[in-house]
Amino acid sequence: MWYRPTITGLPQSHWALEATATVDLPHGGYTVRTISDDAIQLWVDGRLLIDHWDPHESLVDTAMIPAGHHTLRVRYLQLDGWVELRVE
Repeated sequence: MWYRPTITGLPQSHWALEATATVDLPHGGYTVRTISDDAIQLWVDGRLLIDHWDPHESLVDTAMIPAGHHTLRVRYLQLDGWVELRVE
């Protein structure tokens, strides 16, 4: 979760990030939810599941993920104004 970060040297506009993580999900089905402002992409095991790379105000996107071991990759773009990134 990321709201208006106050990290020394990080500007409030015109920056991007990319992050990766792995998860082990027990038996069942799962929904990954992102909330983003300005642009986001989410890959699971190399497959693009959320592609909302056009600039937007805070929006919710969801995708289904099965049980198992998965690699997640998130790309986020902050243009200007409000900063919000959540991956849940």
